[in-house]
Amino acid sequence: MAAACYPYGDNTEALELAGDFLAWISEFDEKRVEDPASQGQPSIAAQNLLHSHHIVDSPDLLPAGLGSPFHLALRDLWLRLRRIASDQQLARMHAGWTEYAAGAACEIPYRAQRKLPDPVAYQAIRRRTVAFRVWFFVFIELVGGYELPAPLVALPELRQLATLANDITGLNHDIVTCEHDIRLPIAMNLPSVLAHHHGWPLQRGVDTAAEMYRATVEEFTRIADRLREEHSELAVHISRVAECISGFFFWENQMTSRYQA
Repeated sequence: MAAACYPYGDNTEALELAGDFLAWISEFDEKRVEDPASQGQPSIAAQNLLHSHHIVDSPDLLPAGLGSPFHLALRDLWLRLRRIASDQQLARMHAGWTEYAAGAACEIPYRAQRKLPDPVAYQAIRRRTVAFRVWFFVFIELVGGYELPAPLVALPELRQLATLANDITGLNHDIVTCEHDIRLPIAMNLPSVLAHHHGWPLQRGVDTAAEMYRATVEEFTRIADRLREEHSELAVHISRVAECISGFFFWENQMTSRYQA
């Protein structure tokens, strides 16, 4: 996944860290949050999030009881991140963790009760659990060997582009994994949420999600073109954002059997 998302640069340390980080969050989210919540143990899922948040806040300190392989791995990742990331990039990564944890925490009670949220609540949760707009974006810079200045990071249009990239990734994921997810105890994806909420056949939920995906891609393209015209210094970065999205799609659709039905 990391090689597909970041096909440039010669910072092998950053690329290895990106691969390890993405592997960790994929496994943690499934094995330590989704699984216990779906098995009727929401307090365990919440505890895993809280313990991990403690490590992200203070990776130098590891209190007794936080010595599981997942916690030790997260501590290792965060200490490695501190060696290569700037203070601003670290702050953004920390914000990304907080965003993910908030979304995952909101998802836990729905999984525990085997109840689907309504579409508005689901999309708010999904936008946070994808976390593409923060973690993937910071690694674009780290692997590329550069750092976007804070004024550029704060541009409303670039923030909007990041959110659109995040939504594109989440929508694609929900459509691609729909057939796999409907075999699970609860199908936590947008097509199923739409179909359940409106009383539609599942195919209509898939079609509606696909329409939303196409509209989001069009908006992303429009904002990206405008940013390139108004801020030429962002041209390379924007191209790498698009490469990152397509790399994730390539991994999800062709490289992994993780979501095959």
